Amino acid sequence: MQSLLSKLEKERWDWTRRGAQEFRKGFLRLKETGRKKGRVLIGIYGPTQVGKTTLILKLLGLREEVIIPFSKALRGRRRYGNSATVTSTLYQPSCDDLFYVFRPDGTKEICSSLEELETWMGIIRDEVERGHVKDTRPLTIQISKAFFQQDELVRRKQTIEVLDLPGDDSREEREVDHVDRCLEEYLPHCSMCIVMENASQVVALSQIKREHVSDWMWLPHQFTIVLSKALSSASVKDQIRSGKLSSASELQGFFSGELYRHVEGTAAKAKVYPLDFGDTWAQIKQSDPELYDIASPWMDELFLRLAEDLSSIYTPEYEIKALKNMESLLQKKKKENYERLSAKKNDDKAELEGLSRSLKALCIKIENQTEKIKRVNEVEEMIEGLSFQQPPSGYIPGWTERSGKERSADSLKSDFYYALGQLEKEYRTAVNLWNLEVHVLMDEYALPFSPIDFQFAEKTVHFDADYVISKYFRQSSFNRDLDSCSDALEEASVETLQKTNRAIKRQKQAMKKSFRQKISSIEMSIALLEESRETLERRIESCEKSITKIELAIEKARIEWEHDIQRSKELNLYLKAAFVNEIKAIQDKLFSKQTSPLEKWAYHQYWNIITADAERITEDGSVTSQQGI
Repeated sequence: MQSLLSKLEKERWDWTRRGAQEFRKGFLRLKETGRKKGRVLIGIYGPTQVGKTTLILKLLGLREEVIIPFSKALRGRRRYGNSATVTSTLYQPSCDDLFYVFRPDGTKEICSSLEELETWMGIIRDEVERGHVKDTRPLTIQISKAFFQQDELVRRKQTIEVLDLPGDDSREEREVDHVDRCLEEYLPHCSMCIVMENASQVVALSQIKREHVSDWMWLPHQFTIVLSKALSSASVKDQIRSGKLSSASELQGFFSGELYRHVEGTAAKAKVYPLDFGDTWAQIKQSDPELYDIASPWMDELFLRLAEDLSSIYTPEYEIKALKNMESLLQKKKKENYERLSAKKNDDKAELEGLSRSLKALCIKIENQTEKIKRVNEVEEMIEGLSFQQPPSGYIPGWTERSGKERSADSLKSDFYYALGQLEKEYRTAVNLWNLEVHVLMDEYALPFSPIDFQFAEKTVHFDADYVISKYFRQSSFNRDLDSCSDALEEASVETLQKTNRAIKRQKQAMKKSFRQKISSIEMSIALLEESRETLERRIESCEKSITKIELAIEKARIEWEHDIQRSKELNLYLKAAFVNEIKAIQDKLFSKQTSPLEKWAYHQYWNIITADAERITEDGSVTSQQGI
């Protein structure tokens, strides 16, 4: 009989586990983090210097007077203001009066005093800071049993493990990578996570970004909030002295209200424990004994409540509570999923728009470059078609156009050199106009331009000395010398034109070469632009496919999240189904001829017990009504 009762007690909650297991199977989106079977791990998360280690030591039952010196030893001679916990650490009571430090690799250090422990912790800290420690498995420190209150040591011998996680805001860059790996390794596997913060910084809790920890607002049964230095605020002290806060419950309610003023949209709320301990509590005891006497029983009561809450995670009811009220978490996860997908879609759309603009601009560039080749060819044809216009050879007045004193050799020579100078000036003007016109055409495409050099063919005249004086008396002599001057002017014009045309020919050949080089350069540019266009077109195609894929993912996510949200409301259905199967199994035993009267009595008692359990955890009397109980 005794063995049957033991068996039934052991199997009392099996039906809830089967129901919860079936409930978990049907989720499409929600992926629960795996926890090691048979191991209840509590993690403490928070910034440095918030009192995580001290809280653990109090929960373990260390005597008040040894907590501060022991915490100092754990720092490994590190200055205050930096995190005392350098890696994930488990604390356990030792079986004797020694301290033991077990490294992840299995090596063990034995310390007979806090000084030795402090030395070894300094060595371990130095190894982490130098990057020599890659293992994220926790360091285990067994504390001398002499440091514990003996009644607490007996009472708290249980399988709970409280994992001291390093601060999430390390000031040492060399620690940051190791700290991140420790947090990523253990946070998902904690059955319960204590989130700690200074009471004066409650708003920081609503701004946590660390994955898994940020879910504290949505999974209140898996998180507990501890606010340290709760009595450090002058306003809190005044309210305690004035009687506005007159009990531990009122203090707890006050800080819970302060926290949830900064948090929106949470139906269920994680429990909040405002505590004061360690150095600040010792200072209050010394500087304000009246406040200490008032609040000391409250702190004891709140610590006791916290310890009881942590102990409750052993019970199967805790697991059921953790599965309830999942809808708000799923809504949050759905929103985050949609936001991620929508952000990716918007990023892809923005990228697509940018790529489309770039493609349009690129096509315009290609068109412009193609048009530029056409224009360069036109300019080349225009320059090739240009011809130098020969200026008139110049004019020297004849016999009849001169007065008597102007009919002299000196006057004729003077008129010749004047006409020659005018001819040079007209040629120079014509060459400058040519250079200017060609320069404007070449400058349009930044092509090199070398102006032609002006070279004038200088000429002189000599008259036959068949007269004694320079004055002409016969027209025939004048006309002969006039013809010599006219011939000289014509020769100067022809020779200058020939030199200029040769220079223009050389110039055109150089410009033609420049045109060919320019067109070749533009064609290479067009080829590169065409390659860029092909690349852009491929990226646009990829972007369009990505947007289509995301749209399909959004629709799939919508369907699956709605399925999960609906399923989250059906836990009781699976528990009831498991309960019905359990009742049927009991009925088979009750009506079996092989079951003795005493065993039937035991099964009947078991029936009543699990029925009460079912009504309590489902918060629904329909379980028993369905069974006619």
